[in-house]
Amino acid sequence: MKVAEKVYISEILTITKAKLIKRIVKGKSIPSLYCITLPLGNVGILEVYEYRELLKDYYQDKEVTVVGCAVSKQDAFVMVRRIVEEIKQQGCLLQVPEFFEEE
Repeated sequence: MKVAEKVYISEILTITKAKLIKRIVKGKSIPSLYCITLPLGNVGILEVYEYRELLKDYYQDKEVTVVGCAVSKQDAFVMVRRIVEEIKQQGCLLQVPEFFEEE
């Protein structure tokens, strides 16, 4: 699992961005965390997963790229909306993975 260069973090999260990224990359437990990822298949723009789900064996062989973190499913959907609006404003809807690379 990797974290995008341009990752969105919910303002509600109490953990620091650096510590959060470090724990995600190492696969450490983080309670009440939802991750917004690039799609694991070839369909869609973004997907929302409970972080615990991404730690399961099924996802270990997948190339999971986290582009956002939130404290609840509702918070994650609000963030997805905000992210998609920003992507749309910059005209990058067809190049979503590139949008999250460092500028």
